[in-house]
Amino acid sequence: METELKCKVINKKELVDSMEKVYHYTKIRNGNINILESIVRKDALHFHSSFFRKYAQQDYQWIKKYSKDIVKSICEEKEWGYDPDNLVLNPYFISFCIDKDSNYMWEHYADEGRGMKLILDKELLKCVAHFDPDRHGNYSTSIETVLPCIYINQKDDLKKVLLEKMHQPELDGWNEFDKLKFLVSSIKQAKPYEEEQEYRHIHLHNIVGHYYYNNGDPYYVDDNGPTNKNEFIDILFPHDMLLGIELGPKTTNNDLDYVRQHLIKMGYDPCKKHVKHYRNNER
Repeated sequence: METELKCKVINKKELVDSMEKVYHYTKIRNGNINILESIVRKDALHFHSSFFRKYAQQDYQWIKKYSKDIVKSICEEKEWGYDPDNLVLNPYFISFCIDKDSNYMWEHYADEGRGMKLILDKELLKCVAHFDPDRHGNYSTSIETVLPCIYINQKDDLKKVLLEKMHQPELDGWNEFDKLKFLVSSIKQAKPYEEEQEYRHIHLHNIVGHYYYNNGDPYYVDDNGPTNKNEFIDILFPHDMLLGIELGPKTTNNDLDYVRQHLIKMGYDPCKKHVKHYRNNER
């Protein structure tokens, strides 16, 4: 029996190790807000998708100004039916990272090493679909995808970059204009952000009068972003997307015990969802 159990554990580890992964570096707590408990819940993984205008205003204006004429030029050359009104973007972002051990991310996003890194199944993240209800009870597929961020400098040839990135598999199924909107929403300035190696979940909201729901209640009712001052929407992902949690280099054994107990309390199998200290490969 012990041999059989050991074999199963080894096979499970090999399976997890072979999966493509992304990572979410964050604090365990932020003041009175318990980030672990806000994300890892019994019904699903809850991530706050932040409205773009919450980000540095200077960055947003630079991207809009830099990309608008280029997108228009591409659409006119390709005869893709450019619509300036439909280029008004209201994107929401969830930031993940493709670097499994980033000192920069531990320092800047995970409480200077006192936080945690959620280890997530990249393929499952890519294939999860969400649906948006309207006020009449009808549902439509959300305009969403995940993309690696495009890091550019102001001297870069953005037109060339956008055309080269149009054929990413994450954009399959979307029309050319939506592809360009996703790509524009994935642009970041190379300095100072390139070290983040961001893999971004992008949710575009551009339908006037559209309703999103947060915990069953209307959260906002127009295309200018949520009325709540926190400026986010709550997007759910399946439990299976969480492969494990690694705690930062400055965390304690008490932190480790707390995170493990919370996962058990939420119904996760501790033999499958491994929680460990930084760079500790023991299971």
